[in-house]
Amino acid sequence: MELKTIRIQNFRSVEDSGDFTVEHLTCLVGKNEAGKTAILQALAGLNPHPATPFQYDIERDYPKRFLARYGERHKDREAIVATTTWEIDDAQKALITAEFGSDAVTGNRVTITRSYNSEGVHWSVPVNVKIAIDYLIAHATFSAPEKSQLGTPTTGDELVVKLKELANSNPKHKALLDKLSSYPHSSVPSRVRQILEPHFPQFMYFSVYDRMNAVVHLPTLNDRESDGTLFTNDQLRGDRLFWEFLEYSGVSLKDILGATTFESFNARLQAASNVLTEEILEYWTQNQDIEVRVSVAEGRSGDPAPFNSGAVG
Repeated sequence: MELKTIRIQNFRSVEDSGDFTVEHLTCLVGKNEAGKTAILQALAGLNPHPATPFQYDIERDYPKRFLARYGERHKDREAIVATTTWEIDDAQKALITAEFGSDAVTGNRVTITRSYNSEGVHWSVPVNVKIAIDYLIAHATFSAPEKSQLGTPTTGDELVVKLKELANSNPKHKALLDKLSSYPHSSVPSRVRQILEPHFPQFMYFSVYDRMNAVVHLPTLNDRESDGTLFTNDQLRGDRLFWEFLEYSGVSLKDILGATTFESFNARLQAASNVLTEEILEYWTQNQDIEVRVSVAEGRSGDPAPFNSGAVG
């Protein structure tokens, strides 16, 4: 599923953004307090990743000038915050057609919304329920009399009612009843949602970035990795980023500390430098002369502890 359009409403400074399209890379540009952060936070609340949980809160997030009139403005249902449309690819579409037939699929766009005080999101899926029901009946190998007993149901609920009346006397009717009963709420749209849900991305909102320490004592870093404190102590985030930097380059800290010859040692540092330089230049196009160099040397006696001995990166 690929995100195509976003609309944010009733969230902080954004009363209604209107629909706007997004690409693989989208940049929001505007003055301070224009609503850029609010849009990103509202989108993050659509389906937040567990690592960055976010939940809409009326008292905190609903536009303050309308807060006292919330009940009056939204009598019938909670205020919608995020409305998004998604495009399903051919493989995802094939998962639906395999179960309900190609004629039941009416398009390749899915609409997903989230409101205040909601347990989850609401899906609108491109499926014709009547055609899907007809497909299920047609592929159940009923005889003409068995099929006629079902009448002309147009929803999953209607078909379930009919099948329950007949299931005890006919195993074919029971088999279809069991299949429908396995769908969430015995509903075709809910089953389509169930099929697509694994492809619905989670969102992570970042407002603060870690800063990598420019100088790191490698033996100490190795000890902290071994005892686990590198990953549990927030005061070591700068050191942890240096460790992750090396891991990402494919040259681990242990590779560097374990090198027994200068040639091997230098080759590992050069490999890490090359990988990181290529990755940065893929996204940073303002200056193609940028180069990342991973340098390691022995600490000098005049440096403060622990940088006065052992390998320092």
